[in-house]
Amino acid sequence: MEYDEKIVKAMNEEKTGVTGNIQDGLFIREVQYEFQEEVLLDGAMKVMLPIKFIDMPADFAKLKYPSENRPPVIKMSKDGGINFGFNILELPGESEYIEEYKNSFRNACKNAFPANVFFDELVEEADGTKMGWFSYRSHTTDGPIFNIMMCRPLNKRFYM
Repeated sequence: MEYDEKIVKAMNEEKTGVTGNIQDGLFIREVQYEFQEEVLLDGAMKVMLPIKFIDMPADFAKLKYPSENRPPVIKMSKDGGINFGFNILELPGESEYIEEYKNSFRNACKNAFPANVFFDELVEEADGTKMGWFSYRSHTTDGPIFNIMMCRPLNKRFYM
């Protein structure tokens, strides 16, 4: 019986974990995601996104992101449960400002929404460029949402 329990445990871990890679596709909680390169923000940025993601309709974006400062590009899963927002900020896009920008955005999120719970944050180097990110849980009428906010300079501009 102990051997059977190990097999069932391993199968359940496979169902709830992440396997694969972005080039060949990922299985996340039994859902397969295949990726393709998308060109966003008038050609300013390229990013790998799930093929089945769609542009979030404007009326849905207004509900999900009630602030007028919502990202101009929002890609979402067909059920709307997962989404990625992309924005260019009119700030100097230099690596030396990353820590300051990350902290400013985190503090703005804390001040605007004190109920948010913050987790990890980091400034690290990727592809020869510094990037900063932090994660937090926010609350909506539908329940809690896990968020990751990332910022990095690119072509003398600043992207979130």
